[in-house]
Amino acid sequence: MPEWAWVWRAWQQLDSGRAWLSGMAAAPRRISWASLLHWASVNGLTGSESDDLQHLIGEMEAEYASIEAERRAAP
Repeated sequence: MPEWAWVWRAWQQLDSGRAWLSGMAAAPRRISWASLLHWASVNGLTGSESDDLQHLIGEMEAEYASIEAERRAAP
C-alpha cells in the first residue's frame, strides 16, 4: 500500500547501518532503538507516526530475523 511506503524506506535506510554479529554464525543484529528514533526525528515524524514506525519496524525485524535464520540453516 503506497501510504506505508515510508516505512519500507525507513527500514531500507536503517538496514544500511545494521550491525552484524561476527564469527562462523554471522547474523544481523536488530536495528537499534536509538537509530529508529533518530530516523523519526530527522524525518519529522509525529508521535503517533513514530509509534507506528517502531511497531512496524519491529514486525519487519522479526520477519527478517526468521528469514536470515532459515538462510543460515540451509545446506
